[in-house]
Amino acid sequence: MGFIGLGDQGLPMATAIAEAGFPLHTWARRPAAVRPHRSAG
Repeated sequence: MGFIGLGDQGLPMATAIAEAGFPLHTWARRPAAVRPHRSAG
């Protein structure tokens, strides 16, 4: 699964998918938007 854009909607959805154990690839225009996701693993 992949997410393009980790804004107000994308980040919570991507986090839920990652926490459920699915492999996930993300991309965001602003590097700061990806940091919370990368910190979570």
